Amino acid sequence: MNLTLAENLKKLRQHKGNTQDDLADFLDMSKQSVSKWERDEGYPDITLLPRIAAYYGVTVDDLLGCGETEKQRRLAEFEEQLQQLINQNRMTDYLSLCRAMQNEYPNEKLVLDYLMSALGFEDRGKNAAEIIGIAERLLASGDPEYRWSALQSLTMTYWRLNDYEQAKKYAAMAESPGDLMLFALRGRERVDHCQKYFWHLCDRMTGYMGYLFDDDPTLTDAEKYDCVRLNCDLYHRIFRDGDFGFFENRLACLCCDLAKYSMALGENDRALGELEEGLEHCRKHDEFVSIDHTSPLVRGQHYEDSMAGRAGCGGTSVLMLETMSEPCFDPIREDERFKAVVNRLNNMKKVYPEQEFYE
Repeated sequence: MNLTLAENLKKLRQHKGNTQDDLADFLDMSKQSVSKWERDEGYPDITLLPRIAAYYGVTVDDLLGCGETEKQRRLAEFEEQLQQLINQNRMTDYLSLCRAMQNEYPNEKLVLDYLMSALGFEDRGKNAAEIIGIAERLLASGDPEYRWSALQSLTMTYWRLNDYEQAKKYAAMAESPGDLMLFALRGRERVDHCQKYFWHLCDRMTGYMGYLFDDDPTLTDAEKYDCVRLNCDLYHRIFRDGDFGFFENRLACLCCDLAKYSMALGENDRALGELEEGLEHCRKHDEFVSIDHTSPLVRGQHYEDSMAGRAGCGGTSVLMLETMSEPCFDPIREDERFKAVVNRLNNMKKVYPEQEFYE
């Protein structure tokens, strides 16, 4: 008999909110017998196990503790499969796997969290009710591990529904008391924590800048150009050794943005140079496998391409080709330098399953 039985009996009883007398009455036994089982001073007769399991709505394996080991193995396998699917951009299969696991473990918070994200990937507006329902369940669980993702999903989903008051309500619930880890860590752990901050800094700036551009109509094309150039320069300052690694992707996209604003400002030749610069970053990113950074602010940080995922992305070269198809580039579309960039991008293009690309 598994020695976790005593602990499981007590947890199941407390979760159901009943007493030892309740279980004893159900089994037509004495309270003293149930009390002994919970104190690990004896075990119920093996013929009673199915009845006890049925009373608490679990399997006999769960009652004995065997089910927990198998569940953890299945959840680890589930997360590994999800990573493979997202790397291959197989988001339909990603959602299907989450659904299958929910059927198997309907109350498992880890599975619900992944399902909530998968529904947002597929169509946040269409799946809004289900996303909100899952997020509210995770929030109500009181588990701090899932609080942030629940609040993020609620905020983004209500925003998608144009319910800005609800979106603001949940956004305000996300506590941000400052980075207390700076005072909780020391030595190598604090160094690593600080390096991760600098590693993410430019990428976060890119996201904030995009939202700023979307909602501030007073910004001119010249001002936007300067902001994007600042973002590029910051990458070059933090990764001063040119050890951009995964961020070659971001720099390629930023170069495309610079080129778009240059076209708007009539700086066609400058735009061509920025596209060529983006091409070089694109080439490096599409060849990227892994890196151990050497620049002082991020020295020793390790990153691998497999850690990034490919949701909605066919590779940096495809993103550049899609951007270069926009009408703003029509004045230079027949320029030999522009054609050369397009040809090289098409030659290096990565194609992932279930992804269609602009030619």
